[in-house]
Amino acid sequence: MKKKSFAFTLAEVLIAMTIIGAVSALVMPQLILGQKSNKARAQFNTAYSILTQAVTDMDADSVSVKQSSYEESSDFLAVLKNYVKVTQDCGTTLCEPKPSYPSSLRNQRAFILNNGMLFIAEKAPKQIVIRPSNLGYNEYTEKIAENDLNKNSWISYFIPEAKAAIIPLQPNYRERTGVILVTVDVNGNSKPPNKRGYDVFSFQLVDGDIVPVGGPGTFAQLTNCSRSSNGMNLDFADSQMACSNEAAIDENYFKTVYREL
Repeated sequence: MKKKSFAFTLAEVLIAMTIIGAVSALVMPQLILGQKSNKARAQFNTAYSILTQAVTDMDADSVSVKQSSYEESSDFLAVLKNYVKVTQDCGTTLCEPKPSYPSSLRNQRAFILNNGMLFIAEKAPKQIVIRPSNLGYNEYTEKIAENDLNKNSWISYFIPEAKAAIIPLQPNYRERTGVILVTVDVNGNSKPPNKRGYDVFSFQLVDGDIVPVGGPGTFAQLTNCSRSSNGMNLDFADSQMACSNEAAIDENYFKTVYREL
């Protein structure tokens, strides 16, 4: 009496392999996405933790952690350097390699930590002031008279024939003072994408605490996070830097980021 064979036929094997391949095609990208986003989250949290601990240690040593004690971000970073593990001090030039960072990150004091993170002292982006274009000439003149400080920061243009026309010429840029920033490339300057909101995040010294830009008390507190580079938003630098706070409070932030890459 012959025993029954339980071997799979070639057709059955091919069907099983097709199903496994289809499932893998669906599952693998999600697994890779999860792995990358979790790693990015860990790097961001590490950078934030290092800065927070350094400020805590400075305070414990009676070293000032008030922004008013520092004229520029580079002055603060020079002191911060003593409270973190630095392997390379780049001075006022970016460490090699030099990625295409925004101009505000060039020629600034920078150093690399033992974990590869790049710390940069950054100047706050200039504040954009645009005068209201819906004011008539007389009303606009009265507004300036009410507050003489606006005379040098608003731009006006009067057409005699219209007697009330105001034409917007260009935005006016005003320096932000008293803003102390540390910007961190959390996966190092040798690894891409080297872009704000992806692996480059900014933190501000606020009342003795380090706060991700966009958070309470920072200059971009009321600014929405935007990583877009369409250039349509006049407050573009602010909106990019405000993503630092989004990264801190949104647990799905880095999943969204890596879907975009």
